[in-house]
Amino acid sequence: MARYRVGDKYLSESEYEEHVSGNWKLGLFLIGAIVVGCFVNSWLSGFELTKAVRVTLVLIAAIPSGYLASKLSNLARIAFGLAILGIVGWLVLSVIWNLL
Repeated sequence: MARYRVGDKYLSESEYEEHVSGNWKLGLFLIGAIVVGCFVNSWLSGFELTKAVRVTLVLIAAIPSGYLASKLSNLARIAFGLAILGIVGWLVLSVIWNLL
């Protein structure tokens, strides 16, 4: 049975996977909320709205999008892994291509 050290605690494999999944969910929530918030804010800048209304509309759009991004964390982890694998494969093949 594998044990993983995180801070001052030792976690089992399932606890460690839950910890890593929680970190991914938090990161994706923040990224999703910030990106959508920036897009909504730039889109709303064309309208003449008070600052309180703009902040409210940005939060109404950003929080659910961050939640959706956190719910799709497993899919994002797979896509991120495939992207890294694709980049490494492309680099290896480009080096081989240039050597021939």
